[in-house]
Amino acid sequence: MTLEGANTSFQFHYRVEPTDFRDVWNTASLLTPLMTALAANSPLLFGKRLWQETRIPLFEQSVDSRVAHTFRARLPPRVGFGNGWLREGIHELFVEGAYLFPPLMPVMPETTAPGELSAMRLHQGSIWSWNRPIYDPADGGHVRIELRALPAGPTCADMCANAAIFVGLIEAMKPYINTIIPGLPFRYAAENFYNAAHHGLDAIMLWPDIDSRTLRERTVVDILEELLPMVSGGLAGLDVATSDISRAVSIAGDTLASGQNGSRWLLGSLAKLTAAGTERSEALRVLVNEYRTRALSNTPVARWDIL
Repeated sequence: MTLEGANTSFQFHYRVEPTDFRDVWNTASLLTPLMTALAANSPLLFGKRLWQETRIPLFEQSVDSRVAHTFRARLPPRVGFGNGWLREGIHELFVEGAYLFPPLMPVMPETTAPGELSAMRLHQGSIWSWNRPIYDPADGGHVRIELRALPAGPTCADMCANAAIFVGLIEAMKPYINTIIPGLPFRYAAENFYNAAHHGLDAIMLWPDIDSRTLRERTVVDILEELLPMVSGGLAGLDVATSDISRAVSIAGDTLASGQNGSRWLLGSLAKLTAAGTERSEALRVLVNEYRTRALSNTPVARWDIL
């Protein structure tokens, strides 16, 4: 329970037209590394300095059910980034889940109405991919993407801004995704994701340049600064209020300009406290209390002073 509590995230669901699911899921997968780096907020666990977003490997390890067998060990974990770009639609992910993962809850409903797909939904609920496909029989049946990579905190303002930036970029880049992904093998997108979790805003990513048709190394900050102006158009197409768009873009812009997300503030403050002679356990206690106070103020983390 401690491990599960330590990897608390801000998971929100994005409802998608079935005909658009392939392109939206692929676009979300392309952008998830960038958003993970921007929002990184868990650099410390049990007093140890680990990844900028330690929650990612923590969750993957805490529920890894694979056994050390020649073939079983090669299977993908139940928590992972994914196994490839989608070629057709959401059904590929459901079939993949049925093939790759044995049921954790082998329970069949006694009765089920047509269209409920109860057994599949139960099984899919035990596969925790970072961008998880959801089928829901409500409203005649619809599909969603559960975007699971963003962390909880530091403030509600940061969480809402990060979610808005994520959705705005998905909408803005979706028309170009089939031009982009041929130049980025999926394994590189996965590598970008774990680099983002490991290094946060300092991560270097392989990113496709559409104009020159090249794949080159770029910093997260450089890529996001280039993409951020596209957010307004993406959100405006969803009829998001102009004031909400401006607030989200402003908060993200401040994070990039200051270079300070939750992880940067935590590590910077811990370093200052210990350099000033505060014993480490006491510094960590002060850090938690100060974090809580500032989180409740709802002032975005980019504007927090280092302790």
